[in-house]
Amino acid sequence: MLALTGPQNRREVMHKTRRILLMALLTLVSAIATTLTAAAPANAYSDGAWRWVSFNSGTCSSLYGFDYTVRSSGNYCIVDGVSYEKDPGGVALYATFTPNPCCNTSKAFRVEWHPNGEHLKICDTAGDGDTIYAKLAYKSYNWYYESLLGTSSGNCKDGNYSYIDGTEIYVNLYDNSSQSDFMAGFYNLRA
Repeated sequence: MLALTGPQNRREVMHKTRRILLMALLTLVSAIATTLTAAAPANAYSDGAWRWVSFNSGTCSSLYGFDYTVRSSGNYCIVDGVSYEKDPGGVALYATFTPNPCCNTSKAFRVEWHPNGEHLKICDTAGDGDTIYAKLAYKSYNWYYESLLGTSSGNCKDGNYSYIDGTEIYVNLYDNSSQSDFMAGFYNLRA
């Protein structure tokens, strides 16, 4: 125990107390910063831009997104040179991701939902060694069923599913297989 005999000792005690409190505060701030940094996923594509359109695959009319023009050609809807076989009642998706949109025009990823045949196609168009993962979910009898599809560098992966026409489809995209690094989500799609 410290004996407080004069003004000099009180100042020393207060100064030591302040230093101890400051050190404790700095330690706490450092621990919080370390925890937050460790918990945050690394996103190699945090500064990129998604362009997309979802459209009625029976009439080829745009519903959401409007970044791409959808045109009808015979039995197909055409978006950015990609053909979708018409499927009345289906809602299709065409989406691309471009890193650094200010300086780069190349597309790193392409995602397509084709209602006719129920195909989810994801492509790594950059061939940059990174992989994109798509989680497809659909609702049936109040339960959600999911499957995960991942590309390999420079390739496309085509998931072929079998859903009842009109089934609502959700597609979430991730930069890692553990699905902790969310990139984008597309909803209101239909088989």
